[in-house]
Order: sequence, then C-alpha cells, then structure tokens
Amino acid sequence: TSADKAAAFSQDPAVRIQIVSFGQHRERKAYMPAAPIGASRKALAAAGIAVIIDPLANLPGNFDKLNARFGAVRALLNAGVKVAIGDGDSHNARNMAQAAGNAVAHGLDWDAALRAITLTPAEIFGVSAMAGSLETGKAADVVIWPGDPLELTNFPVQVFINGEKIPMISRQTLLRDRYLLGDGPPAYRN
Repeated sequence: TSADKAAAFSQDPAVRIQIVSFGQHRERKAYMPAAPIGASRKALAAAGIAVIIDPLANLPGNFDKLNARFGAVRALLNAGVKVAIGDGDSHNARNMAQAAGNAVAHGLDWDAALRAITLTPAEIFGVSAMAGSLETGKAADVVIWPGDPLELTNFPVQVFINGEKIPMISRQTLLRDRYLLGDGPPAYRN
C-alpha cells in the first residue's frame, strides 16, 4: 500500500520529512491517500511519519485519493499521526487560518488546529527550538486579531515581524478604500 511505501521511505536516514497530499500537481517525497484508512493511519503513526495535509482536499481525484474527506486531519491526529496543515501553495499562505478553521468545522479541536499551523510545522521542519510558539528566546511574528483567527470573517488588525510593527496597507486595502470611500473615478462615486 501507499502507507507501506511511505513507511519504508521514512527509514532512509537522509529523509527528515514526508510531505503528503499537497495537490495533484505537486512533487511529493512520499505519497499517501489524502485520508488514509484505519490500518494505513496506524502504519503512519507507528513509522513516525509526519503528514502535511490540506484539510479542504476532499475530492477523490484519482485512485490514491479514494478516501479523501473533510475529516482527514482529525482522523490522522486520532490515530497518533503528527499532522500540520498546508496546501503546497506558498503564495496563498494567508489562507492557512481559513484551512484550519475548516478543519475545526469538520471535527478538529480548535487548539489542535492552531497547533497544526504554528508549532507542528516548526517541529516537522526541525526549527521548533527557534520558532512555532510564543516563548522567551524564540523568533516570533505576532498577528493581532479582533476575534477568532480561524474564523473566515476576521482579519488581522496588526502584524509584528521580528518585533517590528508592519503597516497594514496593501494593494487590496488601497483599492478597497478607493472605491468604498468614493475617492475613485466618477463612475464609482455615489
């Protein structure tokens, strides 16, 4: 099975991470079904294989993904697999909180979802001593939210990167203000 192949692959001492279910057009170091069934999940846990999975990848696009479903993150965690949330698109990293929120909507514990986008990825990539949680001596980027950061309707009100306050201005906010506040071309004014 795919789980057996990934377990064998993890025995190579040069391999530190196995990336799973990053979308059909991405390279994989180890390829598993998007939501491995019982025995496969247990084999992953027993082999110590960490999984990075997109909780929204619920469509069985090929035979390797026949078990794809929304509850995959929770099922993997319940089996003892170390799970981080990711989708393979670094240019859409801003959507990780939304993906974690969707995992919560499909049964994942809120704290586990937050950990799956913060500390667990740092552990998988071997940088948890330096990043991944707010602790003295660790590098930290802090995002301040007006409410639940996993709720789609909330947006950051302030961001600090390496302790430096970042202006909350982007192309999107400039366009929003231009057209929403009536400062745009005459066709966009009330």
